[in-house]
This record gives sequence, structure tokens and C-alpha cells, in this order.
Amino acid sequence: MVILYRSAGKQLLGGLLVLFVLAGCASPVFTPGEIAGADRSVSFRELVEHPHSYVGSHVVLGGEIVSVARVGIVGTVAVRERPLGPDFRPDLKKPSGGVFLVRTGAPLSEDLYRAGRTIEVVGKVLKPEWQTDAEGKKLLVPVVRARTVHVERPVTGQGGFYPGPYYYPGWVYPYGPGFF
Repeated sequence: MVILYRSAGKQLLGGLLVLFVLAGCASPVFTPGEIAGADRSVSFRELVEHPHSYVGSHVVLGGEIVSVARVGIVGTVAVRERPLGPDFRPDLKKPSGGVFLVRTGAPLSEDLYRAGRTIEVVGKVLKPEWQTDAEGKKLLVPVVRARTVHVERPVTGQGGFYPGPYYYPGWVYPYGPGFF
């Protein structure tokens, strides 16, 4: 009977450990202070259909980075919009509602701001701009002046350590397999 209780205690402890680790991984992207004042009722569809009506509004948007341009101290990130979940992360399984631009004066690291990475933005809606898509059609695209930006960092595996062939046991640098 004692052994049964010990294994149940270990299972409970292990379950709690997993729960805390997962809770840490699923932490919200923005703090309550960062999203304070943002109008969560404005949908991206409304923003695309009536862009002039929302100029000056604060919104929360997200999606996938399409391209990054830097002109002087101003950076522009083109984003393919994706609906945000309750944790403010883009849901890549849902269809895109279009493209929007993010303007920022913050430095845009080439290592972090790359096409395909997810991005979440809290910011003020500016005047929309005419952009030409890949097919040559002109589109009126919403523009957001970023107040807070979050870009998903890639997972590097073992804290940036590259487990290449020279780091495996039995491999002698630079000569190849060793005989121990």
C-alpha cells in the first residue's frame, strides 16, 4: 500500500512540474499595460474595408512577416495578417485577411525580423497607403505605427549549441572517428 501512495505522489509531482513548464511556455505575448488602450473590438476585416475610419485608433494585430525594409531610421515590416488567439498569438491555421504594414523607429535586427516568422503588434493606426501586389493590382493597405512589437524567436535546440559531428563522443577533431 505504501508503494502505491509513493508512485501516486511522484505522478502528482511530475504532473505539476509539466503543468508549470507548459504554463511558462504559454505565457501571454503582451502585458496588460502594453495592451491597455487598444481597441480589441476592431477586426482586421473592418480595418481593411474602412481604413480611414480607424486612423488614430490603437489596435492589436498579428501574422507572418512577408518582408522587411529599412530606410534611414524608419523600418517597415509587411505582415500577412492572421487572426489572433486569446493569448494574442497568430493562428496560422486560419486564413489570412490580407496584408498590413508596421512602421517603427526601433532597430530591426536581420536575425530576428525574417520572412515567415510570426509577429504581434500593438500600435496606432495611421493613414493607409497604396501598395502594388505581386499581380500588379493596387491595394489600399492599413499602416500601424508600432508601440509594442513581439517577434517569435526561433528555437535553436540546445541553447545555441550546435551538436555537429565534432562534438559527438568518439569523434576526435579534426581527424574523424576516434578509437577510445
